[in-house]
Amino acid sequence: MAKDQLGVLLAGLAGIEIASADLGFGTHYWNVELAAGTKLIQLFYVVQQLYILIQVFAKISILLFFSRIFPARWFQLTVRYFITFLLIHGLVFLLVIVFQCTPISSTWDRSNPDRKCLNVTAIGYAGAVLSIVEDLVILVLPIPELVKLQLNIRKKIALGFMFSLGSLCVHA
Repeated sequence: MAKDQLGVLLAGLAGIEIASADLGFGTHYWNVELAAGTKLIQLFYVVQQLYILIQVFAKISILLFFSRIFPARWFQLTVRYFITFLLIHGLVFLLVIVFQCTPISSTWDRSNPDRKCLNVTAIGYAGAVLSIVEDLVILVLPIPELVKLQLNIRKKIALGFMFSLGSLCVHA
């Protein structure tokens, strides 16, 4: 991605954040003006989708970083398979979020009598469990390679701690 494209992407994300804050995102829904409520739910609908993409690509970035450091064949294959899993998981959850209600507009317009929606609480729990498992895999994956390094135990622990910080940053 070119720097100018990245700038446009970041500006768009910042615009969504500013619009969300302006409409009352982060305050109790009862305190949001009625006119802003629908717009706020529409923005939240978009933010849910962006969150999935951000999570998937942050995890893939960490895995690609690990694959540059550890050249072992088993490690490279594991990283490729896990990246494939992350992409499939991300795509499935993205589609579930996009089509959580039919028609899609009933996600923010609950007055439609023909509205059919999935249980978003169950979807959220399923996503959280999968995300935790993915994070644990990313956290544990480099350990066998760290153990093989010809460093004293203190340096190995320090490296392991440094790698685990990357996993924690995904959640920040």
